[in-house]
Amino acid sequence: MSFIKWLKNISKKDVSIAGGKGASLGEMINSKIQVPNGFVIISSTFDDFIKRTSIKEKIDSILLSLDHNKIDAIENAAEKIQALILNIEIPKSLEQEVLKNFKKLKTKYVAVRSSATSEDSSTAAWAGQLETYLNTTEKYLIKNIKKCWASLFTPRAIFYRFENKLNDEKISVAVIVQKMINSDISGVAFSVHPVTQDHNQLIIEAGYGLGEAIVSGQITPDSYIIQKNKMSIIDKNIHDQNRGLFRNKNGGNEWRNLGPNGKTQVLSDKEIIKLAKIIKKIEDHYKFPVDIEWAKEKNKFYITQSRPITTLKNQERKTLYKKFMNRSFSLIACQYWDLGERKELSKICENKFYFTPMFIHNKGKGISVYYDCSNILQDPKSLVEYFNNKEKKFDKLAREYLVIANKLKSNKNDLSQLYNLIVKFWVMLTINNLLGKSDSINKTIGKKAYKLRADTDQVLYN
Repeated sequence: MSFIKWLKNISKKDVSIAGGKGASLGEMINSKIQVPNGFVIISSTFDDFIKRTSIKEKIDSILLSLDHNKIDAIENAAEKIQALILNIEIPKSLEQEVLKNFKKLKTKYVAVRSSATSEDSSTAAWAGQLETYLNTTEKYLIKNIKKCWASLFTPRAIFYRFENKLNDEKISVAVIVQKMINSDISGVAFSVHPVTQDHNQLIIEAGYGLGEAIVSGQITPDSYIIQKNKMSIIDKNIHDQNRGLFRNKNGGNEWRNLGPNGKTQVLSDKEIIKLAKIIKKIEDHYKFPVDIEWAKEKNKFYITQSRPITTLKNQERKTLYKKFMNRSFSLIACQYWDLGERKELSKICENKFYFTPMFIHNKGKGISVYYDCSNILQDPKSLVEYFNNKEKKFDKLAREYLVIANKLKSNKNDLSQLYNLIVKFWVMLTINNLLGKSDSINKTIGKKAYKLRADTDQVLYN
């Protein structure tokens, strides 16, 4: 029995053996899309493993008796099942075949990625439920393959299975072993704008370093909007990036300061269009909108993942929202942000405008904040114009802001005061952030706003 198929020998019809992710990568390779080379340990290998070792019956028994409405019961079941998988050695014949094919990749590091057999379909989006292990060396390859198998039974994956009524379906997992791209630039892309849902616009997000930092919301990437029918850039949102996540010499990841490079546009206009054409080619091939993860190494773009966009509605929205930032916020923080801008901003700015920020939570990717730029009363540019070349007005507001910051420090335990203080404080965080990042604002005001934000950013968290 052969346990392995190379990606070049896999197509979109092979979901049952390669999982959604593996089938998609193989399909792209056969469509001449640049994808990191690799192979798949097919799903029947896992099925055979749990049968031969007699743990399948134990797994089925645990799941059958599980009360999936109780979190502690799910966690207990997950712990038992994962221990069953991790504590048994895989067959020697499989280990030998895996290591033989690993050597054919001629690389020190690989990405070991789970690929569920119902993954990446528009009805059962397993994306983010299972595990990936980056920068894996030969020494840890077998161990991480078993971890990928076991990730089919994490608490989150078990809950997802029952919540989406998949518990009666045959679900298995393949494992992808792929040459690791040591990217200097990486990002995500959507072949249809996910907010405006304009099918003639695609959006690319790009940041320095490895893609994990973008996907997890640890940095705010550049974003570029491209008009597909003309292949022209219609909007660019450039963000300062102080640090990037890169692979270190030991195979782990480390943060590095970017210095002046972090203030530059991540992709050149020529590179943006080149990548946009690749994304459109993938969408045209699949004939549906796609969500892409990509990486750039030594001036080559590689596609590391493609899946359907599952959040689009049939009707298109006419409102033009633009992304301001992406961070890991709590829901309470979002509420204060929303209240501050809806209620306090108009008071500060003489009722000339107000903001209604939109918050989009993506599991494992943080919360993205969008503003309605099609409405002059809610466009952040209005705020920049309001304060531009009005240093005295900003200084007066800054003094009031510092008073609120000091009150916050001394009223941490007074709940009656705390709520209103945080709402007033939060709107100033936004003002300082917008002015500090704007290229259009008077430089002196911009520097003051940036410094004020940096000096007071931690008031809420201390």
